[in-house]
Amino acid sequence: MCSALVLVSAFITARTYASDTVPFVIGYERFGRHAEVDKAIAGKLLITELSCVACHSAPGDGLKPKSGPSLAGVGVRLQSAWIEKFIASPSSVVPGTTMPHLLAGFSQEQRANAASALAAYLVTLVEPFPEPKATGANPVPLDFSVRGDPGQGKRLFHTIGCVACHEPSRDHEVAPVQPSDLDRMIETLDPEELKELGLSSAARKVESIPLPALEAKYSRKSLTYFLLYPDHVRPSSRMPSFSLKPVEAADIAAYLIPSSNNISIAATNSLSNVPGSVVANGKRLFAELRCANCHNVDAKQVPPLANAKALMTLKLDSQNSCLTGDSSIRNNIKRGQPIYHLDKSQYDALATVLNAQPNSTSQKQDTQLPLMQLNCYGCHERNDLGGIDRYRKPYFETVNNVDIGDEGRLPPTLTGVGRRLNSTWMESVLKGEAAIRPHMTIRMPVYNKGYTKTLPTLLESVDRNTNTTTKPEGAFAKGDQKTLVEAGRKLMDSGCIQCHKFRGHALPGVVGVDLNEIEKRVQPQWLHDFLLDPGSLKKRTRMPTFFPEGKSQNPEILNGDVELQLAAMAAYMSDLRNQPLPQKIEESRSQSYELVPKDAPIIIRTFMPVAGLHSIAVGFPENWHFAFDSERCSVAEAWRGKFLDAETTWFDRFAKPTQPLGNKVVQFPSGPAVSVLPQKNMPWPLSNSSSSKVRFLGYELDGTGVPSFRYVTSSFEIVERIQPLLQHGEIIGLRRSLSAKQLVSNAQPDKLWFRALVDKKPKQVTSRPENSKAALVTSNGFTVVLMSNIPYGEVRNIAGQTEWIIPFVFDGEQPAAMEMLYQWK
Repeated sequence: MCSALVLVSAFITARTYASDTVPFVIGYERFGRHAEVDKAIAGKLLITELSCVACHSAPGDGLKPKSGPSLAGVGVRLQSAWIEKFIASPSSVVPGTTMPHLLAGFSQEQRANAASALAAYLVTLVEPFPEPKATGANPVPLDFSVRGDPGQGKRLFHTIGCVACHEPSRDHEVAPVQPSDLDRMIETLDPEELKELGLSSAARKVESIPLPALEAKYSRKSLTYFLLYPDHVRPSSRMPSFSLKPVEAADIAAYLIPSSNNISIAATNSLSNVPGSVVANGKRLFAELRCANCHNVDAKQVPPLANAKALMTLKLDSQNSCLTGDSSIRNNIKRGQPIYHLDKSQYDALATVLNAQPNSTSQKQDTQLPLMQLNCYGCHERNDLGGIDRYRKPYFETVNNVDIGDEGRLPPTLTGVGRRLNSTWMESVLKGEAAIRPHMTIRMPVYNKGYTKTLPTLLESVDRNTNTTTKPEGAFAKGDQKTLVEAGRKLMDSGCIQCHKFRGHALPGVVGVDLNEIEKRVQPQWLHDFLLDPGSLKKRTRMPTFFPEGKSQNPEILNGDVELQLAAMAAYMSDLRNQPLPQKIEESRSQSYELVPKDAPIIIRTFMPVAGLHSIAVGFPENWHFAFDSERCSVAEAWRGKFLDAETTWFDRFAKPTQPLGNKVVQFPSGPAVSVLPQKNMPWPLSNSSSSKVRFLGYELDGTGVPSFRYVTSSFEIVERIQPLLQHGEIIGLRRSLSAKQLVSNAQPDKLWFRALVDKKPKQVTSRPENSKAALVTSNGFTVVLMSNIPYGEVRNIAGQTEWIIPFVFDGEQPAAMEMLYQWK
């Protein structure tokens, strides 16, 4: 067995391309440089990614330029010092950048002045960040963009797909992965043997797309908004959206920018000391250098460059060529002429395109270009090209790290995808509107409409043209529809239910793709052929054949007629929304897994939408319940009525998170409940920041089965207990008791606070339970009562939200204690 950590440690290597000054294009470095695609395709890729056609006209629209990021609002996104350095020398600030050097024809003094002026002009381009809209499923916490959790960000970066393109961290631990037979064989072969067997590509380490010095370029806030809305800045989709929630984007930004870089870029980029003439000069240079050919600053269209030659007429060996790294002719560079430093391999690939006849590539090659432009090959294999680099495979995990093989863990092949899926479904996948693999941690990126329509149509056209079998309308045999559907349901029980879901329902532990609405996704002819012989259409699939040697294993159904049975399976799946579930699933569902606390509390670890992946749900016989987030060490939500259904927790590890069964659910403030605030006017941390790092120690049960949760924050150990409070024979709410103990003698007891409530406009409550000291009620009727005889604390306003924070009061070295009561109707 090969350890995943061994593979990962081997992954981090020095770059193999020419130098940091050479433009880095991931598709070219992986395939073009090693002659694994036609040289003309590699050259076309370079033309699009270097945006040659932004200045030079070309026939057709197949060479549409990538173009650079939008500069609208750049003054609040990027730090002016970084902008200035980047303009002055792009490749030294961002190694491998595809941005040409526009100031190479300037003297050193002129270059410095021009870069300063351009930066001064660009920071005047400001606009507000696009604010996310809060919904029940997508909360937007107060001031979320600067309060991310770097630990959570690191986990997301390494699991949702970022490392398909970017370098993973050396110290990120991944679960051990059983290597495939192919990977095991590759480990035993030398380079000559790999070449002879055609495995050189599979064995090679894939380079990562370089990241700039993010801390010098962004603030945490501006990086968070870029991660949330990458298409707002980079409409080319080279950086796609991963449908991040606001908090997730903030977490990843906190990981990528480790220091507390919460600066205001708008304030940092102040022009108070910059003469207006400098800004005016920068605006003039922006026009003179034709920066708008690649970067938009508003909605205006930039006219073509009047004196630029057509692409196909260019001579690469010209003294005035944009493509040169030869210092001997640098004196001939004209003022404002862009310069790309290409190496010989890249130069030759471009020359191949310019010397070729128009439309000289095949249909197969035409699909390669967009797939390389978007780096689809970083995750998906198509026609033996691309796929997950074997050193990156450990980062592609399943929820809970359940081993269901590479087929269930890695993104699916795109070989024949246009024959397999219809273009409408592919379009919805690229738009982020369709997902059928919730058991995978990686997320399918979302692309802009320029690709969501053209790419599916191209794939379908190319792949269906290679298919010479029956037309789609004739894929399945005809028969009585009712008879076919009933027979199809019976056939599902003969094997399909072992690996697939049906309308979200499955046997315990089943994690496969849901067969509901399969007719909206899959082409009829492909479905027919796949059901008949899965291995012929999908290499190394785990899907067994139910018709070995073309014969049925269920001769009692439809007289064993294979074609009728295939038609029956398709008929049932196509009408699944209106049909009863397969019998064995119905029988499984008839069992009840509702947890009902009777004589003592019930405690269950589970996944919940609010309390997260580290939930501990506690249910009481009194029908008051709560969920504790053991990662952030805080109560996440509480509810009344029924407790939980344990079916998904016990049997279906890839189902949606467990929802409270009660209908009176309230949510508590997000983030840690207890924190050290060096200054009481500091913002409350939303997650485990360095100032509020919490560590869960577990829980203990008393004689009645009520848990007490223990955790450490800073230099204090906290113990808290929650249970229903009985007064005069009636349950009046949930009582929460907390105690804090100093772990070190130099702890600062006056800095430890408990956050009791967050709301926009809470109100004082005059009619309170007996023995209470103070109470506030939120706008939705959630009442928080202070029961302890301790200071009232602070009710403060932070960015439009009101927080009630209460200090722990220590008496010498004795533990501090407080008690709250929660009530809601």
